[in-house]
Amino acid sequence: MRLKTLVSALLVLLAVSLSVSLLLGAVTTEERQTAQNMINKGNKLREKYEKERAEFIESGIKWLENPTEENRTDALEELEERQDAEEELKEDRDATIAYVDSVYGIDQPPGTDIQYDPECTDYGYTSSRCFVRICEPAFESPDILASTKIHEYEHVRQKQAGRWGPGNVPQDCTFRFHGLEFDAYEAEMDADFGGTTTLPIDEKIEILWRKLEHLEGMIDAVAAQFEGDKLERTLPGTALEKAVTVANDADESQMVWGHFTNQESWGITPGSFEFYLESEQETTFTITVDVPHVVELGIGNEVMCHVYSDVYATLSPKAAQFAMLQADSARAFFFINVIPAVDVVAGDDVSGEDGDMVDFEFTIVNEGTSQDTFDIDVTSVLGWDLTLDTDILALEPGESYDWLGSVEIPDSTPGTTDLMVCVATSLTDPVQTDSSWLSAEVEGDLAGLTDGGERFAFALMPNVPNPFASGTSVKFSLPSASPVDLRVYDVRGRLVRTLVDAGSGMLTPGVHAVTWDGKDEQGRRVATGVYFSKLKACGRTAKRKLVLLK
Repeated sequence: MRLKTLVSALLVLLAVSLSVSLLLGAVTTEERQTAQNMINKGNKLREKYEKERAEFIESGIKWLENPTEENRTDALEELEERQDAEEELKEDRDATIAYVDSVYGIDQPPGTDIQYDPECTDYGYTSSRCFVRICEPAFESPDILASTKIHEYEHVRQKQAGRWGPGNVPQDCTFRFHGLEFDAYEAEMDADFGGTTTLPIDEKIEILWRKLEHLEGMIDAVAAQFEGDKLERTLPGTALEKAVTVANDADESQMVWGHFTNQESWGITPGSFEFYLESEQETTFTITVDVPHVVELGIGNEVMCHVYSDVYATLSPKAAQFAMLQADSARAFFFINVIPAVDVVAGDDVSGEDGDMVDFEFTIVNEGTSQDTFDIDVTSVLGWDLTLDTDILALEPGESYDWLGSVEIPDSTPGTTDLMVCVATSLTDPVQTDSSWLSAEVEGDLAGLTDGGERFAFALMPNVPNPFASGTSVKFSLPSASPVDLRVYDVRGRLVRTLVDAGSGMLTPGVHAVTWDGKDEQGRRVATGVYFSKLKACGRTAKRKLVLLK
């Protein structure tokens, strides 16, 4: 009865929306036609790509069946042509995506990376790290493309709000999956009702029916959710407690049971559970995860809760296995990150002129649960003189100490940079150790340096800070005047941001610094992950890894 009522209500809402959409429309006719022309141009490039892909497959099969050098050469040539056609298609479709974003005024969530995926056969998808990929079926019209992006952006917001969790990809046909999809389709319809898009009637009906399908799934299914943060930081040898909520969202009372698993096979208590829940009833209980005392620091362990309905442990193993396949099910995740008992936090970078004694600072924190003594060891990478390079600190749990040292700035070329590295080791448990570093730089005037003099080394220095959240400084050193090309790429080798363009002119010898704010060429925040800076200058190339955390 409840579902039939919702069907009627949604169909009435559809009728109203059709009349409203005729009156509204923020996108002008010219803008919509421009976007459609871009889509049409891309369709021709898609045809070219399909042709080149078919020819590559044909030549590849021919090579496999008859592995001659001639067939191998033909296959490699076809592969190159297919890759060129794919790159041309992707550039065109990405430009179309960006244009539609600009003219439709769609609010893209910060940190979203959105690109075209030529291999996907759905409208689009969102990865666990907020990578949005728009696929070929969405390029039917500008409005359908905009509607698809609104749908996927809703999934990004769900992930950023913690409704998914790191790496949490809901299993099909679960309460959690249906709820997330229902909300995303609702965002599409809300946008169309409000006049952001003007979808054709068949597209509106398709979206409404998909909403209804997921609504029916939510009514019949069970749900599970870990409470609190999705990422838990803990010490080795601790018993980590975590609350989990299990719900019966079906119209009838039923038995709900499940079990817990984790990647590292750590002990979990209880290992399983079973509840008889009334309709719309939920229960919350606490599990304990035993983190081993001897465990690799920095390790990440994913803990998963599996929930099933109407499956009884009294069944035979084969019957129970079959019943599990037929039952409504849900999953929930959280992650454990094992941290050391000591934390070293670097202070600000420092600088000075020849002969100066410059103070620098590291903060040492006892992250453990008991009093501990730490061995402090500070070194200069370039061997500059330090007034103090070792120390012993006794700290209570949670206590911190600001450790102060000094370095003598040598008679060296202005811009020369050294690293002060601090390592803190627990004397109670030497496996507990942490380190950090800051830089010290020689001040001075660079104007007197001449081109071609090897008074500076060619170097791309580690960015500071790294990892970083809002911004990081990328320093590089040039031995001679040179054009400089400095860019940031993602792990798949795609350009993210140009920091220095080779066409901007010559840079002088010495140390230079540029800041990357974690945004791409369009000024959008990129997703958490690993990136690479690549420096080209003076006929040489250097790369460094950058880690962005949010």
